[in-house]
Amino acid sequence: MERAMLTRQRPGSIPLARLRAVPAATWAKAAFAVMCVGAIVGYLVYPTYPTYDSFYALLWGRDLLQLHLPDFHVYRGPTEHPLAILFGMLCSIFGQGGARLMVLGSIASFVAVVAGMGFYLGWLTVGWDHADGKGHITGTLDEDKFQEDKSKALKAVHELGHQGKDKAAAPTERDKDQATPPVPPPEN
Repeated sequence: MERAMLTRQRPGSIPLARLRAVPAATWAKAAFAVMCVGAIVGYLVYPTYPTYDSFYALLWGRDLLQLHLPDFHVYRGPTEHPLAILFGMLCSIFGQGGARLMVLGSIASFVAVVAGMGFYLGWLTVGWDHADGKGHITGTLDEDKFQEDKSKALKAVHELGHQGKDKAAAPTERDKDQATPPVPPPEN
């Protein structure tokens, strides 16, 4: 009891120091895990269904699965995309649940694209080793590269603002440079 009353830490100083001490690789893993969990929770909590193009891909995929030629000549039908039809064929195996499975595939693709952009931009790296006979995969977040790209983006946005201002001001500056002839007085 005495220890609790002798000194008191500043509010928020200990947790912030602990958060800063966490390695970047742990933050990258946590962010990816949160994104995956958020996607799954969103999929389960907000049931959505595919749209027009996706339903046609399911229909055409089911036709192919049943060894029938799909009818692509329907009135106002969407453009047929071979990979979408192939995915629709896979999803149509599950009957009525195939539509929801197609939405899940879209969400998984989005998560994969976000993670892939992190790797492409160099924010995330993956390494592995077999030192102890077991494979270990680790992901790390390059904070310097992230901050560098952030500053580049801010600089580009700032320059775009100036370009827009310069373009907006250009006609008025041009008009000042060109002398307009005086308007003659009306004749009486």
